[in-house]
Amino acid sequence: KVVELENVDFVVIYLVDEDRKEAVLQAQVNLSEDYIRRASKIPYPKGVTWKIINTGEVINIENIQKDSNVGPAGRDIGHHGALGVPISLEEKVIGVIWFSSYKEQVFNNKDVELLSSIGNQISIAIAKSKLYEELSKKNHYEEIIKSVTRSVHQSINLQDVLENAVEAMNKNIDIASNVAIFMAEGNEAVLKSYRGLPDWFIKRLKSIPYPKGFTWKTILEGKLNYCADVDKDTIIGPAGRQLGTKSYVSIPIGYEGKTVGCINIHSDQKNGFGVEELNLLETISHQIGVAVKNAQQAEALRQSEERYRILFDQSPVGVYIFDTDLKVTTCNQRMVEILRSSYDNIIGYYIRDLKNKNFLLSTEKTIEGKSSYQEGFYEATTSSAKIWLSQYFSPLLDAQGNVIGGMGVAEDITDRKQAETALIRSQKLESVGVLAGGIAHDFNNLLTAILGNISLAALNIKNEDETIKMLNSAEEACIGAKDLTNQLLTFSKGGTPIKVLCSIDSILKESTKFALTGSNVKCKFTDTGKYFTSGC
Repeated sequence: KVVELENVDFVVIYLVDEDRKEAVLQAQVNLSEDYIRRASKIPYPKGVTWKIINTGEVINIENIQKDSNVGPAGRDIGHHGALGVPISLEEKVIGVIWFSSYKEQVFNNKDVELLSSIGNQISIAIAKSKLYEELSKKNHYEEIIKSVTRSVHQSINLQDVLENAVEAMNKNIDIASNVAIFMAEGNEAVLKSYRGLPDWFIKRLKSIPYPKGFTWKTILEGKLNYCADVDKDTIIGPAGRQLGTKSYVSIPIGYEGKTVGCINIHSDQKNGFGVEELNLLETISHQIGVAVKNAQQAEALRQSEERYRILFDQSPVGVYIFDTDLKVTTCNQRMVEILRSSYDNIIGYYIRDLKNKNFLLSTEKTIEGKSSYQEGFYEATTSSAKIWLSQYFSPLLDAQGNVIGGMGVAEDITDRKQAETALIRSQKLESVGVLAGGIAHDFNNLLTAILGNISLAALNIKNEDETIKMLNSAEEACIGAKDLTNQLLTFSKGGTPIKVLCSIDSILKESTKFALTGSNVKCKFTDTGKYFTSGC
């Protein structure tokens, strides 16, 4: 519409690309292909266009051909008069509208006022469009962040987190031709998840040895690496160039100040990523880092629980857990074996309901937060087991230090108790033996004196049959008593008894005499030859 005005033959609109520091041609009327090819992008701070952008002032040029600020492309068009009007957004110049004419003239005040007014209206429209575009982009980026965040936090499995991350980025980031995540494992960066990569590339870069390429550069430095033009890059390897990469960005994945991997995104366009895209990717990387941390902590917890479960199940002592109501919630295999019962019978049982109450007080103290140790005899409720147990009781606490239950560690000490009983019995017998030995020794001394006196008495008695018979009987009794004391001495010293051949008749006679000595029972022995009988 503007070129329909009498004094306007050309209209050009440039907008600033801040990321690339260029004024980029956005729209034009009547410009030649040669000009568009030569001046579609004006680098900072060249020419009169950047002068308007930097000053924010309207510039009215009478003859472009004579103005040294105008570049050769502008002069070659053949126009003369030109008016440059800044395009502003929130007091910031974001572009320029040029009106120019073949005529060598200065646009008069009326023309300047009209064209400036038109330029302002165009500026307002462009500003609104830019705001809408930025708002749309912001909303789009927020949706991308939400989408990626939802995806990576869907699972606590590390591989699932990485798969969800690359899927969400590949789907939502238009500029990305492929996405890959590498995780540092020792001296290798291992490809864990990817989208858009061919098989040959995956085979060649399944793992990257330390410290090659921009992948390790990102991991080691812990900061974003962006290459806008691969042709000017010295870090990317031959596989990346063969892939057709024109620009790439590598963003570290880290948490708690430690870099554990990186996200590599390639684009088949030069200058593929602007500041906003890089900020977006850093935000996404942070979310992935949080998810990776959660996944690794969950894996560490799973492994810890697995180790605990192995120790719990394979413990050589019985272990059981009970809650604050004294209900058994779990136990290990050894506890089942000790009680000679089963999981189903033990788990869910209330300790207060057990028929044997020997350990009830200790478990109640445990719920009060007190640890204890107790030994005692136990008759099982869920089986026929009658055993001796030693048990350690410890309270279980939550993160705030509140008692949430207790743990009992039980050991079957029945064999030990039986061994202790046998030892005590043996010690008692040993004491009896020592006592018997002492008595036998003293008694032996007395018998020696008695035997000596009997022998002397027998020598001094002449032809008194009855007296001699009584002395002989006394001597035989003393000799039998002496043999008995020798046996007691042998027992007390733990020696081996002497075994000799003897007549069963004499043993029975002597035993019967010994048993009846001092009693009022009179016995008559009848000799039958081989056997004898006694009648009392």
